[in-house]
Amino acid sequence: MKASLQGSFLVIIALCGLLAVVGCEEDFVADPPFGGLTDTTYLDEDNWYYIGAQPQVSERGVSLFPFSYRMFSSSFEGFLATTPTRVYQIEENADLTRRVLLLDSEKAPGDTLFKYSDFHYFLVIDKRPSPQVNGPVWYILRRSRIGMKTQRERSLWVMSPDHGILAVANFDIDMLSGQVTLDMVGEPEYFTDPDLIRRIKYYDNNHTWRIDRDKGVIYEFDKLRSVIKSRNFREGEDLYSYRFAHTNTRDLTDFRIELGQDMVKLVAGDSCFYFTEELELLRSGNCGL
Repeated sequence: MKASLQGSFLVIIALCGLLAVVGCEEDFVADPPFGGLTDTTYLDEDNWYYIGAQPQVSERGVSLFPFSYRMFSSSFEGFLATTPTRVYQIEENADLTRRVLLLDSEKAPGDTLFKYSDFHYFLVIDKRPSPQVNGPVWYILRRSRIGMKTQRERSLWVMSPDHGILAVANFDIDMLSGQVTLDMVGEPEYFTDPDLIRRIKYYDNNHTWRIDRDKGVIYEFDKLRSVIKSRNFREGEDLYSYRFAHTNTRDLTDFRIELGQDMVKLVAGDSCFYFTEELELLRSGNCGL
């Protein structure tokens, strides 16, 4: 009886898995994406994207429109496939099952479009009405890196379901000061709202550090792990650390480390935390007091 029940349970699990796979099948449409764009669109002389007019039909009968782009140092060759609400990109010679979600008109700020790893993802950070296109636009943070310090891509794409890619900005966040710099192409007015900088920092400003060269010590703060720590950078030895309550750090956009006489200060928004060099907390409170 027990074996029979286990067998029935496994059959149910298998059927559920089959239904899940079937449920994941999408209804692709034969129309080109972005309101029928089928040509090269130049954001400036060197940054552009192309959508071909003649689709290639896959084995499943899905229309795949040739798609390529060059945005700063990033480039792509492949295809686009569309559903009523989504636009996917597929690398050249890749199977349709390896499609990557480029835009989804049902996604909201904070939603992930694609995540291969913590080093490679597309994330919606804003959605707002745009008088320029008489409709909504999505701000997509695209992040791809080799390691902590080497970026493949760190950019913000402004996209419309009807008008395609409207503007792109490569951005950088200074690890010491938290200052954001933008290198923009396309319509620059999409990047004029100061709140956009705050959103970039909310989603992508996660680390800061400060070096005491005389003592050979580096102090590092990780917002996501809620930890400030120190290590001897000459010997690569971890020294001390202090862990915050996650609720105290998760929503930070502005933070930096300052070094004083035998003291370490973490400025976190309007709050300041004062530590000994061994990262024992001395006091905390409003920075203005």
